[in-house]
Amino acid sequence: GLAMHLASVIGGSGKLISVENRPEHATVGRENMETLREILPEFPEWHLLESDLTSCKEEVSALTDHLDAVILDLAEPWTVVSDISKLLRPGGRLGCYCPTSIQLEKSWEACESAGLYIEWAGEVIERRWSKASRGGVRPGNQPIGHTAFLLIAAEQLVDEE
Repeated sequence: GLAMHLASVIGGSGKLISVENRPEHATVGRENMETLREILPEFPEWHLLESDLTSCKEEVSALTDHLDAVILDLAEPWTVVSDISKLLRPGGRLGCYCPTSIQLEKSWEACESAGLYIEWAGEVIERRWSKASRGGVRPGNQPIGHTAFLLIAAEQLVDEE
């Protein structure tokens, strides 16, 4: 789902690199992206690396000189922040999806240790709305649910004095 959304936003002028270490997820991802390629008017240059993110830095470097943005959706994103942040262009962004506050804290510390500036960190909460029986819309009856914590960090721009 995430790669598909990113592909539709990036369009034909960009490059998208997906890294997946689980073969069954890579297969589904490839099938989904091939279907999307057929229906999107503009599709990015897309690469799927079937690898662990900790061991594919060279493969990523072979595809691009630098990364504009990275989204980490891993159980332990903090373990790869140091290596991945070195691939970001100045001003490039790193996003960490963290289901728990412990993951958020460890990712935050890893970003700061890697010299990244924390732009934003917060909780994402979902609150669905429904159509009221007598007109209008209102919050649904289901409880408000926590979905995740997000952290956005940026590679510092180089000061040219």
